[in-house]
Amino acid sequence: MTRTLSNPEPAWHGWAAGVVPGLLLALLTTALCRAVAGVSLGFFFGGIGVVTLLVPPLVAGEDCLAKRLAVAGVACLGVVFVWLTALGESFYLSQWLACSAVLIALALALCGVCSMLLALGFNRAIAGGAVTLLAALWLTWLAPGA
Repeated sequence: MTRTLSNPEPAWHGWAAGVVPGLLLALLTTALCRAVAGVSLGFFFGGIGVVTLLVPPLVAGEDCLAKRLAVAGVACLGVVFVWLTALGESFYLSQWLACSAVLIALALALCGVCSMLLALGFNRAIAGGAVTLLAALWLTWLAPGA
């Protein structure tokens, strides 16, 4: 009787699948926003747009809530880190903290809505796409009379 030993994957391997791409994409796209827009309002709206486009699809690809929250958190971390490079250029720490709080709130809301749709039995692609589409529409909403 021959016995073979299986080679289990490391514990971090399951986490790296969604976390690493989220961090790298957030860092890269926000850095590109900074290069194009400079330290301006567009730079910060770019970070909001990055999280809006990245978080729902990556969250929909994860199995458990802890991984979903990690993906949302790492995407925020990538954006916030690039925003941190703007300190001192007419941008203060208090403003960075306020922008970061808004970004984290948005990412958690996107993560929560996507997780709710998945818990209700929606397909992963439909849940991620619907949340991304609704969030993008919400960001483009104009007040009446504007």
